[in-house]
Amino acid sequence: MQWKARTLGLGAVFTGLCTAAGLAGAVPPARADLSAQLTFLCAGSAGTTKVKAAVIAPGSLEGRAGEQVGMGKIALSLAVPVAMLPDRTGDRPGEAPVTAAPGRPTVNVGGAARLAVTVTQNGRSTDAAWSDVAFDASSALAVEDGTVNLGGTATAPSLVPAEAGDLVWTVRGLTLALSTGTGEEPRQVTCAPEGDGVIGRLPVKEGAAPAPGARNSLPANGLSAAAAPEVNPECEVIPAPDGKTWGFNQDPRLKLWGADGEPGGEYPSYVITPGSDPDELEARPADVGAFCIRASGFTDIKKLHASSPLGAETLLRRGVEYVTFKSRPPVPSTNYIQHRSYSMVKEARSVSTALGFGFMPTLAATSVRQVKPPGSGPDGRVVGNFRNDLGSNGSLPTPDWLPNDVAWSRSFVQVKVNDVQVNGTPLRMGESCQTAPTVLFLKSDLGSITRGGVDVSEGSTFTGTVNIPQFSGCGVGEDLSPLLSAAISGGGNTVKVDAGKWCAATRDPSDCTSETEPPAETYTIKPGGRWVVESKQFTIPGSVPTSSIVCDSFSIGFDLPKAHWTGRLHIASTSDIRLSGCELRTAAGVEPVTVTNNGPLTLSIDGIVGDAVSLEMAGLNLEVERGGQKGCLKMGLEAVYIDRSGPRPVRKNAEVPAKVTYFVPKDGGAAETAIRLYTFDSSACTDVPGFDPASPRQLILSPTFTFSPKQTFVRAW
Repeated sequence: MQWKARTLGLGAVFTGLCTAAGLAGAVPPARADLSAQLTFLCAGSAGTTKVKAAVIAPGSLEGRAGEQVGMGKIALSLAVPVAMLPDRTGDRPGEAPVTAAPGRPTVNVGGAARLAVTVTQNGRSTDAAWSDVAFDASSALAVEDGTVNLGGTATAPSLVPAEAGDLVWTVRGLTLALSTGTGEEPRQVTCAPEGDGVIGRLPVKEGAAPAPGARNSLPANGLSAAAAPEVNPECEVIPAPDGKTWGFNQDPRLKLWGADGEPGGEYPSYVITPGSDPDELEARPADVGAFCIRASGFTDIKKLHASSPLGAETLLRRGVEYVTFKSRPPVPSTNYIQHRSYSMVKEARSVSTALGFGFMPTLAATSVRQVKPPGSGPDGRVVGNFRNDLGSNGSLPTPDWLPNDVAWSRSFVQVKVNDVQVNGTPLRMGESCQTAPTVLFLKSDLGSITRGGVDVSEGSTFTGTVNIPQFSGCGVGEDLSPLLSAAISGGGNTVKVDAGKWCAATRDPSDCTSETEPPAETYTIKPGGRWVVESKQFTIPGSVPTSSIVCDSFSIGFDLPKAHWTGRLHIASTSDIRLSGCELRTAAGVEPVTVTNNGPLTLSIDGIVGDAVSLEMAGLNLEVERGGQKGCLKMGLEAVYIDRSGPRPVRKNAEVPAKVTYFVPKDGGAAETAIRLYTFDSSACTDVPGFDPASPRQLILSPTFTFSPKQTFVRAW
């Protein structure tokens, strides 16, 4: 890490452009009132988190062309989650050396913060050149609700607007370099603002022209309009299919399964598995409606060894076509459906800082926009394809060839670079600095009825890789394209995006607010690691009152993740399942038996419910060994479906492996919970006395479980 508080000086490059040289100061300067509350989305190797910020610079909102706008000191305060801080070795986030003080913990934090601020007038903009804010690690700071408050001041150089028109200050990004005062290098984290990032506006009236030779003016020409503040992505209704611009993209390159170059990557239009008979499938048009989806995440740029934050609004037209197997009575229809949708990702700007070429601090403002497939001609569609493969009946297992519900998206995107600073020196990129179109493929594993799963519309995690092509058209007066290509272009750039809950926008998109269209739901588990779930005197009732299997204990050992911003699906999987001291009790007597689970158990987070966290465990499938012979006991919740394969619909019960829901106090501690399970027997297994396959399923009434050691589940937003 090269960037430390004592060496930060990016703003010094621009000081000569923004000082008050040549002005006598006879006219009292107008001052801008820059006061704003901001939220930043910060990207790191462990995921994303949010930092709250307040920017305050009191003054009057008044100004005239040709008069000095004296900015002075800008107060910056940050609420930084302790999870973002490096540990004693600087290798892992989330384990900062927090000191136990009477009443509340403390932590020492040093380093610096850099706000990238643009000032814009009449479509032209320049860097505001605010100085860096340094933090002193010598004093211990209190930790409250998992965050530590940092504060300091930045110096904002004065400027002179050359003409009338509003001056607007906009934050493009925040870069933090923080340490915990233990001698390790500061950890650099790049953050992007949520929303438009506007922190102040100053109406400028007509006035005198600036003094000849003044170097601190905002000139009337020569500045790039491309650096204007980004528009906050808002929900809009994506149009319904019209046979022209809007509809599922028929370009064959957007119907492929997998990233480019993957073996066997082709996934044609209707194919479920290789060799499927197209005559067995049918497609029918539909239109579920328009949705808006907030997503956030990061891209790891392989060559730069740096993460760049992502934040975007996706406009989705869901279910414009369904594909299912044809119904051929009396053969039941296959439990499968394919939802075809199309989407547009609104263009959003991102600012990131990294050490380019291994040693030069490089700040780049980039934007990613969705484009039509290259060579598709005037009739090509810009929309990308979004597909969801799942069971048509969510309470039944899917076919073996679809072990998990999946969702994937595929689109062509283009990366454009607007502004670049290398070692503090700005490089003029021009208006056409961009890559060729490239495919962005993202996939989400949504789980299954047997392992636990989520509906894609409730929010899920998408991952993938993207190849960044060579740049072209970069530079004014000299070709800088090779420089950018050498620093950034190439493959192996991983992408992780957490999508929030979808918001239906067909009726009124203004209803999609931060509450109805929330960000992705992620969790931090403290301290993580080993966690044992145990029930004493676990009893499985038989099909007759005199039969049962009783075990002294039933314990499950999970290794919970220690990482932060963990998705809620499949947070842990285990085969450490132990039922000890088990015996079969029947009217004929008591005999010892061995009970084991056939396969692993998976643990997922349902969500926070009041003062508890709801956890779901899936995959209970017990085997009972008695005298060298094994018999099966399937355990599950009651699953009912309607079989329409015959002349009349018939209500049937499904044998689905158990999903057990725990309610554990979210602030940790040992807890007890009650569950309700049903047992099934199977005629395919050796009979267990007292468990008759022909008998109705048996209800296990409320066994209790304890949880230890203490674990705390914290939602990240």
